[in-house]
Order: sequence, then structure tokens, then C-alpha cells
Amino acid sequence: LVTPHTTPPSDSSGARLVNLSGRYLGTCPKEKRHRHIGGNSTALFNASAVQDGTGPIVFCDGPLDALSFIEAGHARTVALHNQKGVPWTALRGSASALVFAFDADDTGTEDAVERAREAVLRGYEAHVIPDGEGTYGGHNDPNDALQAGELTLNYLEGIGTGSAGNPMEGGEPKQPHGAGGSSD
Repeated sequence: LVTPHTTPPSDSSGARLVNLSGRYLGTCPKEKRHRHIGGNSTALFNASAVQDGTGPIVFCDGPLDALSFIEAGHARTVALHNQKGVPWTALRGSASALVFAFDADDTGTEDAVERAREAVLRGYEAHVIPDGEGTYGGHNDPNDALQAGELTLNYLEGIGTGSAGNPMEGGEPKQPHGAGGSSD
């Protein structure tokens, strides 16, 4: 599966193709499953979602995870070319709340918290998924949860409406309601 990564559309021009990302969907060695062509670190899969729609923007760490959120009903979902490449300038005025939904492993959790901290410093309401064993129905990522029929969007309710509360309670980005462990 090859997916395009583009710049978010701007007022003066449309989205611009800057990378391609490939994922082998069959059985193969892990080191051969992912391929990236190009190198714009702030490119996005489904970049038009930044400008289209309302509500929080969900950031995933791969196109299949973003497609999973879209399939589950949250079209305002994008995939980062890399977990550190958030296009902050392009996000201005597009959303007040950002949700970082990376894999439920140590690296994914650490990167999601770091991106959420950056978002809060830039004035966004920021939330992090995953949050403990209950995230994604106990699966590693949104795509695994969708395939098992266990990806829900309950934790997105109230985000960006002011009802989710203070995103920096205790100096850390908040975990979304219903995303696992404790509730806010």
C-alpha cells in the first residue's frame, strides 16, 4: 500500500505532494514492512483534514492508523511522516484541540506526550492516546483495534468543546476521557 504525504493546503495553493510512504500488508520481515520516499519531515497523510471540518485533529504515527480512525468515523485524522514532524505553522487557526494517538508502546507514548507538551506550549488544548492497557481495546495501535472490532471514538467526546477540562492539569497533557486508566 502506497500513501501520499502532502503539505496541508494553504490559501494561496493546494496541497503539494512531498513524500510517499509504503507499507507491505502481507507477511514479511519487520525491517522490510515500511518504506518512505522523500523527506519533508512535516508532511501529512490526509493533510486536507487540517483545513476541513471541525473538532479535534487526531495525529497518528502511520497512514493505516489514520485510516482506522477515519473508518471508525473521525475524518479529521492525519498521519505524520515522522512523530516529530508536526506542521505547527500550517495548524494555526485550524483547530483548538489536538489529539496524539500513537502506538501503545513506550516509544509511542513518550513521543505522544512530547508532541502534546509542544502543542500546549503553542496554545493548543492537547490530549494523548494511549493511556494504559485499556487504550485501543488493549491492542497496540488503532489499526489492530479496528481489525478486532474494538476501536471506539468515545474518548474524543468533549475534546475541543471546553468540556474536557484543563489540558495541562498537573503540568502534563491530559489523557482523554475513557482512554484507559483513570478518567479526568
